[in-house]
Amino acid sequence: MARYVNTIRSARSQTDAFDFMADLRNFEQWDPGVRQVTQITGDGGGADADFDVVVDAPRGGLTLRYHTPIHEPPNRVVVRARSRLFTSIDTITVQADGQSSINLIGRTIVVTGATSGLGRHAAQRFAAAGATVVISGRDRAKADRVKAEISAETGSKTIDIAIADMGELDQVRNLAEALRAKHERIDVLVHNAGALSAERGTTSDGFEATVASQVLGPFLLTSLLVDRLAAAAPGRVIAISSGSMYATGLTTDHLQMEQHEYRGTEQYARAKRAQVTLNEAMGPTSSERRSRVPGDAPWVGRHPWSQDIPTDIPQDHRAFAPISRAGRRHHGVARR
Repeated sequence: MARYVNTIRSARSQTDAFDFMADLRNFEQWDPGVRQVTQITGDGGGADADFDVVVDAPRGGLTLRYHTPIHEPPNRVVVRARSRLFTSIDTITVQADGQSSINLIGRTIVVTGATSGLGRHAAQRFAAAGATVVISGRDRAKADRVKAEISAETGSKTIDIAIADMGELDQVRNLAEALRAKHERIDVLVHNAGALSAERGTTSDGFEATVASQVLGPFLLTSLLVDRLAAAAPGRVIAISSGSMYATGLTTDHLQMEQHEYRGTEQYARAKRAQVTLNEAMGPTSSERRSRVPGDAPWVGRHPWSQDIPTDIPQDHRAFAPISRAGRRHHGVARR
């Protein structure tokens, strides 16, 4: 079975767009492959309407009989097409910008590094789906602005702010305490904070900044929120990783690069490798691990500049596995 997905943006209102799309007499105006449409039963769009639709085919036109078994204005219409060669089912979903077909009402989702890039985009999508979203970032003014923007974009009134630098462990502890005080359960914890730094930096605890913010901080925050994640039954812990991890192996005794050898890309790759390995170790591969960190820990993402491109490739790691220098392969990894 083949599955195709297409998105069309329109300046029409949701109701007008639905009425236009659900009335297959308009098919020719939005599908260039349609030659002619003739209504057989019904009057325009509606449940149980039937149409003969002539589409382009390699040897001339092909006629399909379209039937509308489901008609749910202004959100969804399902049409079934039959021909002498095949049968297909099309689902047309219409939603206003900022809305989501996914229902996350009642869920609490914490996103670190949520004031820009992929983190902001994820927070916006979660809010659009009705979740209570906690935007975590280092800069309160920026977090306030992003909260206002996402609220305006989605209409959400359930967006909170929590300020912390994920590389500063005392701030991470304070973040966990604030989250625990306000939320009895956390359904999803997204570790997105982090950056590739050309210059070596250290935290107040003396750790290299990249490792602190992308390995130590996320591990500490997850550990301090285990019971809140368990209360979601099951909670989810998601770490946004990067394909750059394939450029290095995991050296636990030399994870932090010293000043004389420091290269930002190498340190970033080491941190991402450690992050993925740590997530795998904490995942639900046994009942004992499940008691520590409930739920699975997927890590699928893309660079912020590609956040709107539908290119999730959950098996691309297999092509890299033979040249990966880690001691084991990490299934479930996709590129950031």
